[in-house]
Amino acid sequence: MFVAKARLAIADINPWTYVHKSGRHIPVKLNVSSLRDEQGHLFGFLGIAYDQTEQLEHERVIAEAKTNGRASE
Repeated sequence: MFVAKARLAIADINPWTYVHKSGRHIPVKLNVSSLRDEQGHLFGFLGIAYDQTEQLEHERVIAEAKTNGRASE
């Protein structure tokens, strides 16, 4: 599931939720890429997860401010 597109050399970037051992949910954007040698043979995958907690909070605050701004007009 994580590597289906990467196997075909297609960029695969999707939102996921990681669960910390404390039980806290962490929203991430997961980027999975294939690793190939000079002959183009697949030898592995690279996965990079970006924590989106702060970004999503900023977006929520902006959306809330827009909604509250419209309500006062």
